[in-house]
Amino acid sequence: MKRMRCWSGGVALLLAALATDAWARDVDGKLGIGLRGGGAHLTQIVTGDLEGEFGPAANLNVFYGASPTLLLGVDIEWQAHTLNFDCEHCDLGNAVSVSIRPTAQFRNLDLGAFVPYLFVGLGINVNRFNADEGLASCPDCTIKAKNTVALKLGGGADYFVTPGLALNGEWGWNVNASKADYNVAIGGRSIRQTEGFHLNAFSLLIGLRYFY
Repeated sequence: MKRMRCWSGGVALLLAALATDAWARDVDGKLGIGLRGGGAHLTQIVTGDLEGEFGPAANLNVFYGASPTLLLGVDIEWQAHTLNFDCEHCDLGNAVSVSIRPTAQFRNLDLGAFVPYLFVGLGINVNRFNADEGLASCPDCTIKAKNTVALKLGGGADYFVTPGLALNGEWGWNVNASKADYNVAIGGRSIRQTEGFHLNAFSLLIGLRYFY
């Protein structure tokens, strides 16, 4: 009887593994949507001695299963970073970027319900700056950020918990090497010319993806 229970349990585990493997493969010809949130860390100084802090990130991913191993779609990602000089009361405001990137994901199907992937996306970064109260009180102080090319490389993984629903985690580096027209004077620091507005960032995202 004990041997029979062990055999039955092994068959059940095997069937479950086969089922979840089928879920991972069953994306060909399907549409999908993903919602993820997390954080992003700037990988360099914004410009000169102007720095950006770790900030929140949110991502909407819409995609189509071109094959079991290839997803094609569009990523829309929002990030915000507080900008400041290294001095007291020198926060300038928030740099906000919205990146819109057509994206290709290359999936590995060798691990059952766990599906790692690599991706590349190329599109546009829409950048803007929201002044803090201290800078907003200076009517002539402005930072006019320019839009630029977005390139994001990274990887992630889906873990399928039902035939259409997967837990998702993703990391990536987004290139956002913009410029801005600065007219800023605060706390003894000033920038009054066109300089770099570097928002290149490494992000970590977690969330859900749904295939239908």
